[in-house]
Amino acid sequence: MNKRNYINGEELCFSLKKLYESFGYVQFKMSKFEEYSVYLDNKNFLKSPYAITFTDLNGKLMALKPDVTLSIVKNTKTTADADQKVYYRESVYRPDKTTKEFKEISQMGLEFIGKIDDYATAEILLLAAKSLEAIDGDFVLDVSHLGVLTGLLQEYNAQTYAAEIYAFISSKNTHDLIDFCNRKNIDQTFAKKVATLAGAKGNFRQVLEVAKKVATNKESANAVSALETIFNALQNIGFDDKIRLDFSIVNDGDYYNGIVFQGYVGSSAYTVLTGGRYDKLVGKFVNGVSAMGFAVYLDELPLGEVSDGFDGDALVLYGADTDVAKVLKTVQKYAEQGKKVCAAKSVPQNKNFKTSVNLQEK
Repeated sequence: MNKRNYINGEELCFSLKKLYESFGYVQFKMSKFEEYSVYLDNKNFLKSPYAITFTDLNGKLMALKPDVTLSIVKNTKTTADADQKVYYRESVYRPDKTTKEFKEISQMGLEFIGKIDDYATAEILLLAAKSLEAIDGDFVLDVSHLGVLTGLLQEYNAQTYAAEIYAFISSKNTHDLIDFCNRKNIDQTFAKKVATLAGAKGNFRQVLEVAKKVATNKESANAVSALETIFNALQNIGFDDKIRLDFSIVNDGDYYNGIVFQGYVGSSAYTVLTGGRYDKLVGKFVNGVSAMGFAVYLDELPLGEVSDGFDGDALVLYGADTDVAKVLKTVQKYAEQGKKVCAAKSVPQNKNFKTSVNLQEK
């Protein structure tokens, strides 16, 4: 997963825009900042607890947005009777993973707010897979369902330790997970089941059979059934070899529920897409609706100019006495053909053009 095939960022974003609009999503535009209290009250949902803040002229503490989903949910027009399907291309402001300095991070994604049924879930996962495919044909989409784990937590009365157990699962640390359950007097049957889930990753159908064996309560069984329904739908349209089941994918249970997923491509060493269902978060702002979406992290992609070795298609050379109208007409001719054209009095240094036209007066 370390090859560096450079991707034209503008072309990718245009392709994703067309993809999302073809499924009925409309672009959502938002301000670069929100009241800081929005993020403070929902900090567990954020990837970073830090934000760039400032006080506006009315004395309100504002923040450059560190998250897009919160802004969309806060400003949604969705009601219990009207779904909202939106996509966005926005920047967020978070500390860099390595330098710890704040940076502007570009991302593109979509949100479905309303009644999330099996079809809506399948549609969102399909669009996630197609988004990855638009980036790089060498991709995988790893999917999980938090209902399997939350059902087991309830069955064995282990909800108090959910955060610690989530952390063990995420890191696939099954040894310490079992030791932790032993120290907290949590039933070892639970520990073994969760350890089995933590290590279950790969072929969707095969891992699903593993999950069925540990799903011994209604919520867990319903989650496994939902996963099977979604996979059957996606399998029928040719993505069965690209979508894997991975129960080590967990998110904050205070906000996320149901399906969660992550995407990877061969041209990047990083997670380039994340998403999931977040009914608990949207419920803080709107009653009676569900929500699900994902984000593509453009900054984790090897974006750059895809070069054919030329700096432009045509160079138009003109002199001090050349008729300006003639120069404009020549330049316009190439521009109307979609060519990259440069007009200059002399050949630019270290620049290569596919063709040149000399209009200089002799």
